[in-house]
Amino acid sequence: MTVEEIKSQLTSLVNPETSVVSDYSKTGFHFEVETTQDKLIAVAQVMLKADFFLENITAADFGENFLLAYQFNRFEGLLRVVVRLKQEWTEEVPSISQVYRGANWYEREAYDMYGIKFKNHPNLKRLLLPEYSDFHPLRKGFKFEGDSIEDVNRAWELESNANQQVSDKSLVSDEQEYFVNLGPQHPSTHGVLRLLLKMDGETILDLEPVVGYAHRADEKMAENGNYLQWTPYPSRVDYLAGMIYNWGYVGTVERALGITITERAEYIRIIVSELQRLASHLLWYGAFLMDLGSFTPFLYCFQDREEILTMFEMCDGSRLTYNYFRFGGQERDLSPEFIERARKFIPMLRANLKDYETLITKNIIFQKRTQGVGVITKEQAISYGVTGAPLRACGVEYDVRKNEPYGIYNQFKFDIPTATAGDAYSRYEVRVEEMWQSLSILEQALAKIPEGPYNNPDAPKRFKPEAGEYYFSVESPRGQMGIYLISDGTENPYRIKMRTPCYSNMNVMKEVVRGNLLADAVCVLGSLDIVVPDIDR
Repeated sequence: MTVEEIKSQLTSLVNPETSVVSDYSKTGFHFEVETTQDKLIAVAQVMLKADFFLENITAADFGENFLLAYQFNRFEGLLRVVVRLKQEWTEEVPSISQVYRGANWYEREAYDMYGIKFKNHPNLKRLLLPEYSDFHPLRKGFKFEGDSIEDVNRAWELESNANQQVSDKSLVSDEQEYFVNLGPQHPSTHGVLRLLLKMDGETILDLEPVVGYAHRADEKMAENGNYLQWTPYPSRVDYLAGMIYNWGYVGTVERALGITITERAEYIRIIVSELQRLASHLLWYGAFLMDLGSFTPFLYCFQDREEILTMFEMCDGSRLTYNYFRFGGQERDLSPEFIERARKFIPMLRANLKDYETLITKNIIFQKRTQGVGVITKEQAISYGVTGAPLRACGVEYDVRKNEPYGIYNQFKFDIPTATAGDAYSRYEVRVEEMWQSLSILEQALAKIPEGPYNNPDAPKRFKPEAGEYYFSVESPRGQMGIYLISDGTENPYRIKMRTPCYSNMNVMKEVVRGNLLADAVCVLGSLDIVVPDIDR
C-alpha cells in the first residue's frame, strides 16, 4: 500500500486541507491527517481493514484544548500514518477499543494522566495511578504536593479488596470460582506486577493485569528539564535494554535537529546495541527456565552475561543503566581492549549456545510445558500492537532493524527469525535464533569498524528543535520502542511519549491465558519477557 492509496481511502473521512504527505526523514511520518470525533471510529476501521496496527496513542495538553495523536503502522511495507484529533477539555472522545483492543490501555492512560474521557470505553478507570487519585499529573498546571497519610491508607484499602480491580463482567458468579493474586511481590513477575486471576479449580477463566506499582513519572520529568538532562532516563525504563533505549531517545532528537553521525559512531552504536540484545536475551533465557523449574541454565547464562556487562563497564562505567549515547555520537570511544575482548566473546558464546540448545531445546519436559501454551494469533497481534519475539513467533516477519532500518543496519546481513505456532515454545525458538543473528551482526561490525571521531564535532551544543512533532523507533530485545516528541521550539521538550513494547505485549496476555492452567500463567508471562518499568514508566 502507498501513501496515495491510504490517502484515497481516508478522503471522505478527513479534511483534505489537513492531510499532508510528510517528509519521513525529518518527522518520522509518511502521512499526517486531522480528523473529528464523529469520524474517528470510521478512520480506525479503515486503518484496521488496511492491515495497520495501532502503534501508540499520544495525548498532550495545549491549554484550552488537548491533542490525541493516533499512530498507525504496517507489519508489511513501511507506512507510518499519524491521525490527530484536537478537542476542548469539556468534550468526550469516542473509544476505538472496539476496533483495536490495544487502544483500551492507551485510552485508560490518557484518562489517568490527563482526564480525557472516552465514550463507550468498556472499563474507563485509572491504569497507572491509584483509583482514588483526584489529579491528572501530565496536565501542564499540575504540581505535586506529596502523598499524605490519608492517601497511603486509601491505597491500602484499595489493595485489600482484589475485586475492585476487576471489571463487573469478571466478578465471581459461581461458588466454584475464586480469585488468585499472582504478585505484586512474586519471583515470576520479575518486578512489582500483579496478575489478578479468576479461577475455576486450576483453570484460568480471566485475568486482569494490575500495573502502575513502578510508575516513576518519566514522561513528566522530560518536560521539566532540557533535552540533554533527560538522556539518562530512557535506560531506566527498560534496564535490560539501556543502550538501545539510549539510541531511541538520542535518535529522536537527532532527527528533529538534523544532526548527522560519524561513521565510527554508527558502528559503535551497532556493536553496543547487539551486545545489549545478547545480554538481555541471556538474562531472559536463564530466568525463564528457572521459572519453569530448571536452575542450571540460569547459572550458565549469567556467567556469559557478566562478560558483556564487564565490556559495558569498560566503555560507559556502568553495568546496568547506561548514559553512553550523545546527540551526534557517543560519550567516549571504544578502546582497543574492548574491541579485542568483544571479538573473543563471539566464538565463546557460540559454543555455549550449542550447549544451551542441547540441554533445553529438545528437552521433552520443556516442550510439554511450553508447546501450545499462550498462543498469540496474527489477528491479536495487529489488534494489540504486539511486537518483538511474540509477534515473530506467530509468523510475522517484522523487525524495525529490517523494516525501518535506522543507523547503518541496512549494511549488515542478518535474518529475522520467525515461527508459526505463536506459543511459548515458538517465542523461545525465536529468541534463541535472535542470539545467533546478533552474534553475526556483531562479528561483521567488529571486522569493519573504521577509525575516526566517535562524535560529530559540528553538532550543536544547545538543543532547540523546530516546533513540530517527531517520531523515531528502534528494535529493543522486547520489541518496538519509539519516542513521540512534541517540540515548541524551546530547550525543553513540550511532550515526550514513550511507545514501549512491554506495554502492548502485556496487554494481550489477558486473552491468551484463558483456558490454561494456573502454572501456565507463569510460563506465558516468562515467554513474553516483561520488564515491569517498561510498562509503568
